[in-house]
This record gives sequence, structure tokens and C-alpha cells, in this order.
Amino acid sequence: MARLSALQRLSGGLLGALWLLVVVDLVSGMRAVTWAAMACLAGFLVCAVPRASAHIRALSLVTVVAAAWAVLRSGDWAPVRAGLQAGIIFGAFIPTIMLLRATADESPLLRETRGRIDAWSEPQRELWVQGLGHLLGAFLMIGGYVIARSALPQDLEEERRVRLAESAVRGLGLAVCWSPFFVSSAVASQLVPSIAAWQLVVLGLAFAALGWALSAAFFFREVRGPALAAALRGTAAFALPSAFLVLLVIALSVATGLRNLEAVVLLVPAVSIAYLLRRGRPSLRRALGRVPPTLARLSDEVIVITMAMCLGAVVASADLGQGLSAAIAGLGGLPSVLIAAEVALIAGAGFAGVHPMITATLLFPLLAEAHRGIADLVLAYVVVFGWMLSSMLAIWTLPVASAATTFDVPVRRLALGRNVPFVLAFGACGCLALAALNRVIAS
Repeated sequence: MARLSALQRLSGGLLGALWLLVVVDLVSGMRAVTWAAMACLAGFLVCAVPRASAHIRALSLVTVVAAAWAVLRSGDWAPVRAGLQAGIIFGAFIPTIMLLRATADESPLLRETRGRIDAWSEPQRELWVQGLGHLLGAFLMIGGYVIARSALPQDLEEERRVRLAESAVRGLGLAVCWSPFFVSSAVASQLVPSIAAWQLVVLGLAFAALGWALSAAFFFREVRGPALAAALRGTAAFALPSAFLVLLVIALSVATGLRNLEAVVLLVPAVSIAYLLRRGRPSLRRALGRVPPTLARLSDEVIVITMAMCLGAVVASADLGQGLSAAIAGLGGLPSVLIAAEVALIAGAGFAGVHPMITATLLFPLLAEAHRGIADLVLAYVVVFGWMLSSMLAIWTLPVASAATTFDVPVRRLALGRNVPFVLAFGACGCLALAALNRVIAS
């Protein structure tokens, strides 16, 4: 392994300090701690951007220019501060997942699973990763990535890691379709308050089934019979330990009112250390020893998410996007076209770096009149569906950025790889399904 540079060690130290400060902030709620965490995140970005890949540096430059323009235009730093404050939880979340991965490496279940996986074909492994990403991602988001990667052989060549990372992203994206634990469902419910959570879940499960059918046709036509059964059994083996962690996260979130990300950041380190102590001090030393070098090498993943938060805050503060919204407002008499246009805009803007939350919250008030021809359930699911499509390709999103980190692949390969035709096909089929559902409800 290459020797760490002084800049890497400094950025790793800042990220570790940010992680600790966020935990303290969640417990204490002290404003000074929040400001200290934001300072650590800003310092990390200063250290990390120069050593990031070229396209991440370019995206960072765009964000900095947009932020500078917004500050000069309004004389207000609030959007930039809001973006940094929104980014600190992600700056703590990714190191938390790295600790979870280091802990998972010490699990005997992983050793048993590795023994089975060694005999599997590549499509079987990809199906297993997609299934695990979906099963665990519905509750723990990228936690499924960590467990899947820890069970797979460590010395895989890049091409195979890319294919497995793409499978993990698809699995998690299909979980976004229906899981009420994602921010997408919460935002959709807030924008269309007449829709109950269970309605989005039921409709989302149907869309997830459609996505799984398409993914089987695109990627897993060779996996049949005993090979399919073995991959599914391999996924089910993780159900019990995963469910335990899921229930703890949900219980903490319900008891304290913390968001899922916050509950994971607060709970997972304590559970991981308790588990490692139970396994013995050698396991604890090995797992904790793997974390600092990992933090020192993190750059692109934390940068893109933080820049997305800042860019989104700047866009919202500057009322950007009104021109685009007005341009499609005339489609109110063509609900099928409007549904497809809004899904494409939410997904496309997300791919370009504007968070789907920002796009949706800008569009809905401006298109209120045009939305009269669209049923509330369909309208709410437009947000979820567009968000889901974005999450499978956009390098600014946690699913893609975290998959790149977990599987150690260039993030651009996930944005421009095999998932592109799948997302286009799923998007087209999904828009047709939403248009058909809207006609049924209207009739």
C-alpha cells in the first residue's frame, strides 16, 4: 500500500475530528460544536480538493464560482453556511460506514460466505450484491455495500469491482422506490400531504418489482435454477444480524427524533466497538487500525456530497430554475408529457449536481396549476421516481459516491457505465406506468 502523504494525513485527521464533533453535536446540540465541525469540513475540503480527480476538481470549481456569484449578488453567506452545515452529517456518515466495513471484516459469517462465493459465477455474485444492497439498503442505505464488499474477495481486478459496484447501486436504487426510510419519500409526502406513507410504499413495491424484472433481463439472464437459489440463500444469510442493527437504528430514531443518518452516526460506532470487544482485543485492534488509512485516502466521495449540498443551497437562495419551470408550465393539458418532463428534470438536474430535493421543491409551487390534471398519488411518486433514477447515476449522490469508495473504483465509471441503459429503460417504462395510473385514477 502506498505511503500516505502529509496532506492525506492532515485531511484524514480533519475528517476524524469532524466525525467526533458530529457525534458530540448530536448528543449536546451545542452551536459551538456545530461551527467547529463546519470548520473541520471546510479544512478537509481545502486539503482534499487538490488531490481529487480532475472531474471532481472541475465540479468543485463550478460550485465555488456559483457560491461566489451568489454571495456577491446578495451579500449573504447564509447559503454557503447552510450547505456546509448540511454536509457535516455526510462527512461523519462515510467514516462511520468505513468503521462498519472494518468491523464486518472480523465477522465469522463473512468468512463462511466467502467460502460459498468463491464457487459462484460472476453473474451470481452480482445478483447477490444487488439483492443485499436492496434488502439492507431499504433500512441502512449504503450499509449493504459494506457487508457485500467485505464478503467478496479483496483482490478483485477493477473491471469486476466496477460491475459489482453497479449491482450494489441498482439494488439500493430499487430500495429507494419503496422504502419510507429515504428522504425522497419524506419530501414527497411533504409536497403532497394528502398521500399516506403506505400508499407510496405499495406503489413503490410495484415499481421495485418492475425494476427487478428489467434488471433480470439486462444483467441476469444466465442465472437460473440452482444458481439463482444459491444467490438468494446467500442474501438471506445476512437477514438476522442485519435486522438486529436495523431495529436498533429505527428504535433510536423513533425514541430520539433523530434522522436515520444521524441515528446511524450515533449508534453504529458504539455497536461496532461493542461487537469487536466481544470478538476479542486482537479483532478490535485490527479493525480500528484499518480506519485511519481509509479516512486519509477519502476525497472524491465527501467532496461531491458536500459540494452538492452547497450548490443546492445556492440554487435555492438565488431562485434559479424558475426559467426551466416556466418553460414546461404550458404542458398542464398534457399530463402524460408533464409527468415524463418532471421525472426527467428531477433526474437530469440531479445528474448535473442539483439535489432532487431542490428541484422538486422549486417545481411544485411553480407548477401548481399545471398539476391539476395529475392525481396526487402520481404527483408524489414523480418525486420519488425521479429521485431514484438520479441516485443510480449521479456522482453527487451518496449511493454512487459511497459505492465508488466501498468498491474502490473511479466514480465516473459508475455514472457512465452499464447502469445508463438500464436507467433509461426503467425511466421510460416507469413514466408510461405513471401515465397509465393517472388515467385510471382520473377515470
